[in-house]
Amino acid sequence: MAIGKVRYVGEPVAAVIAERPDIAAVASTEVVVECKKLQSVTDVVKARKENAPLLHESGESAAIFEDLAMVHHSEEPNVAYAYELNVGDIEKGFEEADVVFEKNYATPMVQHVHLEPFVTTASYNAAKNSFRIVTGNQTPHFVRREVARIFGIPSSKVEVEVPQMGGAFGSKTYVRIEPLVAALSRVVKAPVKLRQTSSESFDTSVRDGTQTRVKTGVTHDGVIIAQEVEVIWDSGAYADISPRKVKKAGYTAPGAYDIPNVRVISKSVYTNKPPGVAYRGFGVAQTAWAVESHIDDVAREIGMDPVELRIRNITQDGGTYNGVAIGIHGAPQCLQAIVDEVDWFGMKLKQPSKKHIKKGRGIAVTLKTTITPSTSEAIVLLDADGSVNVITGGTEIGQGIITTLAQITAEGLGIGIEYVNVNTPNTNSAPFNTSTTSSRSTFHLGNAILRAVDELKEQLVELASEDLEIEKSDIIVEDGFVKTSVGDYSIGDVVASHFVGGGGTLIGKGYFSTKAGRENRYESAFWMTGATYAEVSVDTRTGKYSIDKWVNSADCGKAIDPVRCEGQILGAAVQALGHAMSEEMVFESGQQVNKSLLDYKVPAIGDVPKESKVIIVESGDPNGPYGAKGVGESNTVTVPPAIGNAIRDACGARVRELPITPDKVLRGIEEASECIII
Repeated sequence: MAIGKVRYVGEPVAAVIAERPDIAAVASTEVVVECKKLQSVTDVVKARKENAPLLHESGESAAIFEDLAMVHHSEEPNVAYAYELNVGDIEKGFEEADVVFEKNYATPMVQHVHLEPFVTTASYNAAKNSFRIVTGNQTPHFVRREVARIFGIPSSKVEVEVPQMGGAFGSKTYVRIEPLVAALSRVVKAPVKLRQTSSESFDTSVRDGTQTRVKTGVTHDGVIIAQEVEVIWDSGAYADISPRKVKKAGYTAPGAYDIPNVRVISKSVYTNKPPGVAYRGFGVAQTAWAVESHIDDVAREIGMDPVELRIRNITQDGGTYNGVAIGIHGAPQCLQAIVDEVDWFGMKLKQPSKKHIKKGRGIAVTLKTTITPSTSEAIVLLDADGSVNVITGGTEIGQGIITTLAQITAEGLGIGIEYVNVNTPNTNSAPFNTSTTSSRSTFHLGNAILRAVDELKEQLVELASEDLEIEKSDIIVEDGFVKTSVGDYSIGDVVASHFVGGGGTLIGKGYFSTKAGRENRYESAFWMTGATYAEVSVDTRTGKYSIDKWVNSADCGKAIDPVRCEGQILGAAVQALGHAMSEEMVFESGQQVNKSLLDYKVPAIGDVPKESKVIIVESGDPNGPYGAKGVGESNTVTVPPAIGNAIRDACGARVRELPITPDKVLRGIEEASECIII
């Protein structure tokens, strides 16, 4: 399966098909692979040198994504894609600054650790030259399109069904193992199932590592007038969606701040490691780790409170960002909610009686885009008993979208949620949906559903007008009833009385699409914003630390389901807790050595701070369904820098490379020499 050469340890080379998994396992031991050892490169700096071994001698543009057609745009060795953003005059900005501060930061590759591994079943029908695929995937319509392209058949010949999934976090976006399983099914002309182990997931998709340089020019009174951010992405052996991430996360690399002079340099680099793919936060988590840590360092450099520096520079609702107008986003409200909750400017931390234990506090804030442009469609079926079936391409990955879409539908028609059924997607019946990614589902699918509901209401008015022989202007549909000048009728009764035999179904269709940005700017259908406060205790003798308290806020526009919103905010924060404290893929000679849940440490319930609060901010998005927007990613971004800033405040140790381990903290304490170590 590896074409021409194997580009990373763990890349599939051959497949064994058997009637039972145990037989396949035994048979696979009989496969002998003869390889010539090639020179490898696992470091992004070495990969870009002139004499570096090339992972891809020639490049093919993306088959599906038009915006990734220039995937091999850069002339540097092993650079898949380079994006640059220039706003204002960066050099003049640095010249006018009173203080210019520059530092480097880093994040490792991490894995999504969805507890349900990659699982796909494919069945090839030779008579029809068609496929039926059942898979855990966030983008069933793209799977259908890509499988059809690979096998040269119409997309109508590929059926993709997605049941509820046991987690994904971006890893199950676009195609993963589906084309392979389809190919194997066609070989044996029988259904084939491939179920990976959790360890094999580490070989399939990861989050890119990064090396980031941040240079900031600021005045003595705390106005940031220039910032340059250079991000080098360790994207592994294949580009996948990393080029889009390079642009999207690159655009928001300066953080949530309105800075007049900006330069962003963002490059995706091939290395002999597993491929970097989409991950909750879509690259903003890596850039925010650098910039939000850097903002605290800048504040200390000019003797200003770090929150005051943020408040002074944060982009405002209806203000500008990267030199262009920005609408309502809620970043100032998220920051202010945290500040008010913890009384940042009035409260002082009480230090422990043990002198070697130091307490500190830190804050971070973020502003993130959603995937734009994108499209969602919905079909709403109204039956004669007044019940409703909702059909979309949105997938349930644990985020609760089935419930949220049912609520939106019920509210739109004025009926009880118990009358609404939301189907899991099957591409043979579900209309197109770009993806269940980037926290876009409530906003995009919700809007599509409301448009379908409006079409249903128009049809109900038509039926009532025709059957009752009254003017349409005398009819309204609300609260589950068709209200007319001659009486009120339930929406089900109107359908039942119109069709022969008391049956019949009305079909409402809704379409919602957003437009692309212009030139190198990134328009966003809506903006995700949030903030985190962290309070820590650090043992200056060992570098060990505990997170005693945290507060996480996020703007959801309007909380359609407040409990589920709280769950998304806290879930994102807990996931980021692992990135901050323990998670990293460790490589030796290009091979990961901690490729199991025994060695790769993710947070458990006992790691969550005992004092924990979630704040839902509702800024009201003017374009969202009932003012709602996505809420699932902000605090994946803000938690690590908030913890890093708190440790810096406690003991002077600035850790610039995730995860923040005790040995790094201890080394930072020694370098800072700001604490008396007892």
